[in-house]
Amino acid sequence: MLIGIPKLISPELLKVLMEMGHGDEIVLSDGNFPAASHARQLIRCDGHGTAELLDAILRVFPLDQYVSQPVALMDKVAGDEIATPIWKRYQEIVAERTGLVPDFELVERFAFYERAKSAYAIIATGEGAQYANIILKKRCHHRTIDKEDNHMRIDAHQHYWKVSRGDYEWLTPELPLLYRDYLPEDLQPHLRRHGLDKTIVVQAAQTLEETDYLLELAGSEESIAGVVGWLDLNDPDYQDHYERFSRHPKFVGFRMMIQEMANAEDILQPHFVEAVRYFAERDIPVDLLVVSRQLDPLVKLLELVPGLRGVIDHIAKPGIAAGELHPWKEQMAAIAAHPKLYCKLSGMVTEADHQHWKPEDFTAYIEHVVELFGPQRIMFGSDWPVCLLAANYDEMMDVLMQALPGKLGDPDKERLFGGTAAEFYKL
Repeated sequence: MLIGIPKLISPELLKVLMEMGHGDEIVLSDGNFPAASHARQLIRCDGHGTAELLDAILRVFPLDQYVSQPVALMDKVAGDEIATPIWKRYQEIVAERTGLVPDFELVERFAFYERAKSAYAIIATGEGAQYANIILKKRCHHRTIDKEDNHMRIDAHQHYWKVSRGDYEWLTPELPLLYRDYLPEDLQPHLRRHGLDKTIVVQAAQTLEETDYLLELAGSEESIAGVVGWLDLNDPDYQDHYERFSRHPKFVGFRMMIQEMANAEDILQPHFVEAVRYFAERDIPVDLLVVSRQLDPLVKLLELVPGLRGVIDHIAKPGIAAGELHPWKEQMAAIAAHPKLYCKLSGMVTEADHQHWKPEDFTAYIEHVVELFGPQRIMFGSDWPVCLLAANYDEMMDVLMQALPGKLGDPDKERLFGGTAAEFYKL
């Protein structure tokens, strides 16, 4: 016998749930739904209600985290004022069983009927509540695991800050949306909603003290898988600072802030090249924050230090708002030719028109990065909360999912949403 399977789940239903693949849908229908005439496979559970079956199913059934709304309800007919308390019960069950913050898709009645016809199966229940019909979309199973595995789902680029610390020179009252504290409790609902287990928190101030702060925060915050800190490679003591940081188990690397340099050619100074070579020889992960107009010096640096283990943040910040693709495309191709260089699909919405961007604005950029680096060397990052200047977390995620090439399979998406970050940062 098996253990842990709720008694409400019959062998017939269990078989269907097991057979379903990623993206397949199953309908729990109420007693008024024309289940028999619409079902490809019909499972009868006439003696039970939809809420109790939903609770049982979600104990064994993983909801799809690659879409923003894996649960859909039949919407009320326009003008129908009937109350739907069962929807609130559904929200409570989904939140309890999955940890997600429920945001259900509402589907017009006849569109719901058509969608049900293509569902993997319909479960016919004896539910008497009106508008109790609900669709669940399945995902491939993933595990929250230890650092010996690489299948945890990771947001590979986000920030935390506490304004009162006072060393965020760029963060001023002129940016009212960002000029407040952003801490783990603010991000957790978004991580749960999208099934993300861990994050890489990245420095937001060019001070050693901020890296100390982030490492202290990581020590008490389980969701932080790693900290990307800051080092000044012009400081003669950079090696000592690195060695001190590296003693913390969650320190995973540092970020070169080329973006903030008045002259990007400074990265080609002999002492700077030697510092970069020091980390390349030790295979230390290095984030590279650069804007597209600075890519030529970076290409030259990589020719001088070809073994650098680096990741380009925010796809090198091309001029998305202006639709600029050249010479960014050619420069990124030169960077991708280095097999130890990776790229983060992050920080793109803030390079577009903050108020009037469209999802298709990003397609050419994302497709080019995926083509150059392949699924083995790309990773997802939200750039939260900076992304809020142009899009909320859901919108940012939707932009990425809509633009990803269709040829990316589930294993590729597992790498994009965690596997590559775990590999790159040696989690």
